[in-house]
Amino acid sequence: MKFFLDYFGLGIFAFVVFVGGLVALPSISEAPDTTPGEMMGLALAFIVIAGGFSWYYFAVPTPPRDRDGRAGPNRS
Repeated sequence: MKFFLDYFGLGIFAFVVFVGGLVALPSISEAPDTTPGEMMGLALAFIVIAGGFSWYYFAVPTPPRDRDGRAGPNRS
């Protein structure tokens, strides 16, 4: 479950990038022509999803580090 929670945002981002590539690159698929407005919307979606993933990633608490730079409790 921890693996799923840690990488859920990355999976969503990868899926959106994949679908966006299929839409934005009609040379590799039978997709209709993409207008500049649609491409700007797709770029905005990438920015929003990347921002959400970054916010989630940087919001995860990290364990405190000791003076040696190692993570974990200080065992003196």
